[in-house]
Amino acid sequence: MAAGASDGLEYARGEPKTVEVEDNGQIKVLPYIKSGTYAIVEGDIVIGDASQIAFAAQSGPIRLTYKNAAGASEITPFGYVARSVLSGQQKWPNSVVPYVIDPKLASGATVLKAMAAWSAVTALKFQERTAANAGQYPNYVYFTVGSNPLACLSMGVGMMGGEQNVELVDGCAFGQIVHEIGHVIGLHHEQNRTDRASHVRVQFTNIIRGYGGQFRQYPADFADAGSYDLDSIMHYGAYAFSCNNQPTIVATQPLPPGTQIGQRDHISKGDAAVVNSIYK
Repeated sequence: MAAGASDGLEYARGEPKTVEVEDNGQIKVLPYIKSGTYAIVEGDIVIGDASQIAFAAQSGPIRLTYKNAAGASEITPFGYVARSVLSGQQKWPNSVVPYVIDPKLASGATVLKAMAAWSAVTALKFQERTAANAGQYPNYVYFTVGSNPLACLSMGVGMMGGEQNVELVDGCAFGQIVHEIGHVIGLHHEQNRTDRASHVRVQFTNIIRGYGGQFRQYPADFADAGSYDLDSIMHYGAYAFSCNNQPTIVATQPLPPGTQIGQRDHISKGDAAVVNSIYK
């Protein structure tokens, strides 16, 4: 795709909305897109059922934690997903990501190649979950056929607990699948870092009306890992969410030779270094 390698089947479209959440006494606003039944942030990260979120928000900010019978604070299921977007990822124990591939998924072989690409440059291992080892791996990724025809989607960032879906539709190619696995293992979108202004400029006038929240920067207490990486496979494309075929992301300095913002060809050295720092 000439305009940007990461445009097309990667970022969902829908109705822009926001929800307030309460996390340890702090109120945070989370912009999302209602697309089909899903609430989606940053184009491809599912945070839950849109109707359920809207219903829960009628009573005020949605609490991400609650007190159990013993009085201890525990995280709600929605809290795990929301926190993964707001505050950072949950790591996979022992650097092992268990997985199941839906036999109906036409791109199953490509999923295996995408996992192998991550294993080749990081300490991560991907373990098929079977009937024999299911008890050992209660938390796992389920690669399945997408319900949203316009996007490749991942449930949260990092390990969510139990079964978490990566939904793929026809057209989700190797690079997009590598990108979604990046979310699964704990990587966020590069251009939403707190230090992006030193590297790229977001052209909000070129963004679809109501979609500016998809470019929200992570809060000040969110720890960016490594250096800003224009070559990252987790970076939005230059034309992501464009309303007028003009770029929405522009580099502040000339790009290094061979670098394309939003490439979906390879895992960058920076991507591999960040994952290895998470799973050291």
